[in-house]
Amino acid sequence: MKICVSGLTAVGKTFIAKKIAQAYNIKYISASVLLLDGGLLLGYHSFKPNERRDHFWLTPHADLFNLERLQDHKLDKRIDCLLLNYLDREPGLIADTLTAPFLMPRQNNAFNILILASLEVRAKRAWLSSPTLSIPELMKGVSTKDKKASEILKAAWGIDITSDELSQFYDLVLENSDLDDQNDIAKTGNVSKVITLEAIRACVDMYDWCRGNSDNVSALMAQSKIIGMLNEFPNLFRKYPKVFLEKIDTIRRYDWQRRNENDRN
Repeated sequence: MKICVSGLTAVGKTFIAKKIAQAYNIKYISASVLLLDGGLLLGYHSFKPNERRDHFWLTPHADLFNLERLQDHKLDKRIDCLLLNYLDREPGLIADTLTAPFLMPRQNNAFNILILASLEVRAKRAWLSSPTLSIPELMKGVSTKDKKASEILKAAWGIDITSDELSQFYDLVLENSDLDDQNDIAKTGNVSKVITLEAIRACVDMYDWCRGNSDNVSALMAQSKIIGMLNEFPNLFRKYPKVFLEKIDTIRRYDWQRRNENDRN
């Protein structure tokens, strides 16, 4: 089982990826951690290991690092190639990555997941793990980080990570902004992660069965969960695998065209 989880800053992809790795007993790897380790090893920037903390990417040290990355693409390309090699040779792996779904050969057969949320929601979620910063500060920081990441990846690989057209590279696209109560983010931030995780696990199980890798009992449980979540959280699912149409007749009645028009198959 190979899975890639993508999403912009503070969307919750790291939490989701780690939980999935634990649930399926597979290895977890973070492109961000590899990038920081590689940058430190190669002397790309001046921060020390003990300065790595939550929201490092919103600090002045990160600004310096990103400027160096924008001027020199070797580190990003080296890290991305290392990640692709991991995905190619490991039988079980989940990667927290922005780039792998666009760069890997299509025959790689990784299950690619994109998690979306609005800037305001992501800033508030970031505040839950770093309440010393204000929401306006985090809004500005997250927006700036998004723009810098987009500039770097566009310069290195010609990829615009903010483009809607890139959904064709994903098997599953979820938009979980509506799961948060904007008046009480502290109560709902973790709830949105749990619901998103449940949806992903059900889709992974169903996809695994569609490919002949799991038993019918697991598939029935996953199918029931997916249909229930489609009914309860209709705005959560932006796209799910086309193969589900061939296996779950009841899914045909949902607004499939919007979700499947750019399916990678």
